[in-house]
Amino acid sequence: MSDFFDNIKKGDMSSIMGKPYPYKDNIKTNNQMGMNSRGSLRQLGKNVDGMIAYTGFLVNGKGASHSGDAGGNAYLLDTGAKCKHTDGTEANRQIYVNNQVTLPPGGLIPGVIENSLKVAKGPMGLFGSFLGPNPQTCRTVTVKTRDINNKRGTESGILTDNDIKMISACSFSNNKNPVTGKNCSGFTLMYDVTEDDTDISKLPDDYIVRFFYGSVSLLALYLIYKVTNKK
Repeated sequence: MSDFFDNIKKGDMSSIMGKPYPYKDNIKTNNQMGMNSRGSLRQLGKNVDGMIAYTGFLVNGKGASHSGDAGGNAYLLDTGAKCKHTDGTEANRQIYVNNQVTLPPGGLIPGVIENSLKVAKGPMGLFGSFLGPNPQTCRTVTVKTRDINNKRGTESGILTDNDIKMISACSFSNNKNPVTGKNCSGFTLMYDVTEDDTDISKLPDDYIVRFFYGSVSLLALYLIYKVTNKK
């Protein structure tokens, strides 16, 4: 626990905001896609194919992606709070952060929509560990992880039962939620929202919210343009 607060004192914001993921490095440049300004018909075909691939990346995460998907990391984050372990001991509580896109068809735009509804999961989960009833019951679980190099693995950590209930069964190493008993059935969101009436597979009816999603999508297109045209 002391390491957590020591890192904050040193200005390590990743202790609060989580580990950053270099999304721009996961996008292929125009040179890597074989695109350039040559005027031949053959090159024109390659340029068109490249634009289709970039569009595909926005929609399904494929085509112009090094990893074959929209990217995103998944990891355990220390909170600095304590909890009561099921074995009767006092333990250091963690939270699970999953930034991978799980909303079909899996592209950058569906990821923006999904994460905008879950944007406060990391920081709010962190501060909630201090504001919630203490000590909370927790247990050791093994979850699936992914680092900034898109290397997948597993890691064991200590999460509260309340947090575990909110995590998709597909995020656990054995594809089963140890608290709810649910099994991974293929498609599932990063967080279990079966008790939530929000259908995030559709855009809200609020025009302001739709404008926000549209603006973020345009920003994503602009960032891709800047990345692919960098010298």
